[in-house]
Amino acid sequence: TYVADYHYKEIKSAEDARGYRLQILRNYATLVKPDRDFALKQFQSRYDPITKTIGYDKGAMVFHMLRRQVGDEAFWGALRDLYRDRLFKSTSWSDIQKAFEARGQQSLKTFFDQWVFQKGAPRFYLDAVQARDTGSTWKIEGRIVQESPLYSFDLDLLLESQGRTDSKTIRISDKETPFQITSESRPLSLVADPASQIMRRLFPIEIPPAINAIKSSSAVLTVLSADLEPQVKSAARTLMLSLGLKNYAFAAEKNINHEQILDRDILMIGYPQDKALLRSLPDHVTVNPKSFILNEKTYEQPSDVFFGVFAHPFSENRIAALFLPLSSHQAENVARKITHYGKYSYLAFENGQNRAKGFWPIEQSPLEHRWKEAMED
Repeated sequence: TYVADYHYKEIKSAEDARGYRLQILRNYATLVKPDRDFALKQFQSRYDPITKTIGYDKGAMVFHMLRRQVGDEAFWGALRDLYRDRLFKSTSWSDIQKAFEARGQQSLKTFFDQWVFQKGAPRFYLDAVQARDTGSTWKIEGRIVQESPLYSFDLDLLLESQGRTDSKTIRISDKETPFQITSESRPLSLVADPASQIMRRLFPIEIPPAINAIKSSSAVLTVLSADLEPQVKSAARTLMLSLGLKNYAFAAEKNINHEQILDRDILMIGYPQDKALLRSLPDHVTVNPKSFILNEKTYEQPSDVFFGVFAHPFSENRIAALFLPLSSHQAENVARKITHYGKYSYLAFENGQNRAKGFWPIEQSPLEHRWKEAMED
């Protein structure tokens, strides 16, 4: 996964590579709940989303961090050594560790202990960030606070100031790690791990709602709008099966009450009469009974279909989704395809073909600090 899939993205561009790494973190946070997590050393084969995420995604991220730790020459050399010395032989993570230690000429015990032999991933955030004008320079101070269990890793900090960018790498190993950065101009923003180089568990606020979140939902109420064509109702059942939902129930919109949807995720089929159900829909999309506008493009043909996942209108810990076929023409066909776009927040289809897909933007992150003066400017 790392040498083929990820490295292909890296060859294309640094931004594509960062997007791949960020998606790994989203997959892990969305699909691997702490009580279902297990150590990478226990991975043997992929048979469901959790094993895929730990074995393939986390595994690739661990190789990425290992590459940063030992450097490119030692990393690629160690992989060649492994191929030469271990071909057709049973090979353990300890054998892999020894190969990289030999090439990197350093102990990797701490690295393998925390990333391979124990489960989980770190979670950390910026705290107590402040800037002080000394007259000739700006002094930026703050700390990184790490939740338990504690990990050791190098963390990049990126400071954007007026007319310049400053970066610094600090070593994280304790619960709290103070830092200081000096800048010649007024700071605008500070970001920790700006390129998503560290395997970590994202905070909920950092994760745009995605189709995978509905697929892994513990309880879904499927709300059927009024006057749905029979073929659209049939497509709704196909959608439930395609998404692999285990605990769901259908209800006509006119028959539901507020209490029914508070403790469940909701999946709306068709345009709801109660506009409050759509109040959390992001600004990037506008929906109507016979059309929708997504990223400034208007879709109004009978075969056009929108599917999006967004914040629940009434519950902070739940999500909502909308399946909006503008007619029954392609509803069944699209309902079968949506499950294959699990990492995305929204989809648009024309005549059964996907024409748009993407993520809702994240407005804030515990790893980013913006100075109010900069926002006011």
